[in-house]
Amino acid sequence: MQGIHEGNVIFDKKLCWKIIACLAVIGTIACMGVVWLQRSSHKKKPKEATWFPKVTEKSPLVIFPMSFEGPYGGQCPTDWTCVGQVKVCRNPPMTQFCTHPGLTKVEGSQYMTVGNDEETGNATSPIFYLPPQVERIDFLRSGGSDEGSGFFVHLAKNDQAICTVVGGSDTNVFFKQSCTVSGYAGEAVYIALRDVQSSPWGKVLVDDIRLVGPQGSNIVAVVQLSTTTTSTTATTSTTSATSTTTTISSSTSITTTSSTSYTSSSTTSQTSTTTTSTTRSTSSTSTTTTSTTTSSTTLTDTTTSTTTTST
Repeated sequence: MQGIHEGNVIFDKKLCWKIIACLAVIGTIACMGVVWLQRSSHKKKPKEATWFPKVTEKSPLVIFPMSFEGPYGGQCPTDWTCVGQVKVCRNPPMTQFCTHPGLTKVEGSQYMTVGNDEETGNATSPIFYLPPQVERIDFLRSGGSDEGSGFFVHLAKNDQAICTVVGGSDTNVFFKQSCTVSGYAGEAVYIALRDVQSSPWGKVLVDDIRLVGPQGSNIVAVVQLSTTTTSTTATTSTTSATSTTTTISSSTSITTTSSTSYTSSSTTSQTSTTTTSTTRSTSSTSTTTTSTTTSSTTLTDTTTSTTTTST
């Protein structure tokens, strides 16, 4: 073995280089670990994922845009809930209710009429989930109903209005309005169209409701909240607990026997008293007074105490 002699100590060059190399590798690994830990600690926590309904082939859908085209002219649209004077009208009109002079810029040939001058009404859409990419809802509006009347979007869970577009214009020419809903992706919502004003021009005409995504893209279908109610029967099992009460019986028997005998002649008077298998006899040839008192107390825990007093 080649090495350098330093007094009585021999230094091996190869061994020294091996030790240095090992220390270098260990130091490098340690530094990499420290850097990785620092980077990990500075990473931002991921945002909570927004829940969205799982879409399957059987999922009910709500189709957009809602242009009210279909076989329900003169009545409430399918899946909508209508109260008061609410109808789907055609252009050109076929009834007096749907006659709106100068009506233009309608999308297609049908639109929704909510209230009509002196009449009022309310129409509610089916409940649906806002998709993750939704930014706003665009629609066409005409009619002059103002405060309290117009286009509303409500949360289904608590009926909170998340978007309100009120205030119309005294015209039968449709114009575009928008409702921002970008902060409510994944929420179940419904659309409400309302006319609460009874006056000339007091009506709300709506058409071509669209869900709009990034860069103005149209969202054509969303998942409808299922109206199927699942009944779950909860069985409550009541268990009767039997409480066993242990009764310690304490029986106390006290027997007092007092016998007094008076004899005026030279006779023998004998009194015998037996209590708990104990017999005491007292006899006298003269006038004798005998009093025997026996007290016996018995406990069920096998402890017996007997006290006898004789006088």
